[in-house]
Amino acid sequence: MTQPKNSLPDRIISFIKSDQSSQEELEVAFNQLACDIFAYQFAKNQPYRLLAQQQRRTPMTTKHWQDVPRMPIQAFKQMTLSTEDISQSADIFYSSGTTDPVHKSQHYLSRLDVWETAMKQGFKQYVMGKRQKITILSLFPDQVANPHSSLSRYINTAIATFGTPDSQVLFRDGAIAMAALKGALDHARTMNQPVLLIGASFSYVHLLDALATSDQRYPLPEGSIVFDTGGFKGQARTISMTTLYTQLSEFFNVPRAYYQHVWDDRN
Repeated sequence: MTQPKNSLPDRIISFIKSDQSSQEELEVAFNQLACDIFAYQFAKNQPYRLLAQQQRRTPMTTKHWQDVPRMPIQAFKQMTLSTEDISQSADIFYSSGTTDPVHKSQHYLSRLDVWETAMKQGFKQYVMGKRQKITILSLFPDQVANPHSSLSRYINTAIATFGTPDSQVLFRDGAIAMAALKGALDHARTMNQPVLLIGASFSYVHLLDALATSDQRYPLPEGSIVFDTGGFKGQARTISMTTLYTQLSEFFNVPRAYYQHVWDDRN
């Protein structure tokens, strides 16, 4: 579907890319955009409109983004939440369904460029810093193995945009490819080349278990990053964030300041 010029998605992209001159201007612009998004969803998304009306919220009475009604996660499992014909969606993200395999959350994307702009801008600002490229080693399946996973798309996009030619996905055939991972880590250490490890929390638990059996340590080159995307729900065992990061620091010698994490428990 062709979007009109200066459509709401285009405004969202412009805001993400914008460089506001002051925090006050940023907050004003964000608030206006959030309220406009609420008005659009209220007009186009019937289940969401009913929720807002039950909470006595309308675009006329809602003037601050913090007052915009939040749709509960359970609704994404039980309802079709979209402002457009879902058959025209550019992509659909499904949750892992760890707590309810029959009813997975569904997130319909009408335009991937909005998602990609947010992903790339956030990754550049909060992960890459002043770097242009880094070797990315993924401990999570790629889009070929997991085509409707937002995290798999996130990893593929990160590698394509910010990864060096040595970057690779090291989750294969349902498990971490330990031999390939050890080879990649050895290569990085030999070349003194920083790496970015990225994976779900349970990926790191399995990795640490495998490394512990061989009593090996892999001190990574200075500037390396450990990126934890979160996610323990439905796994056989869990450990605390503090314990996980302490163990990772012991194996990889990466200071806590060089950890990125999204402690995410969505399902």
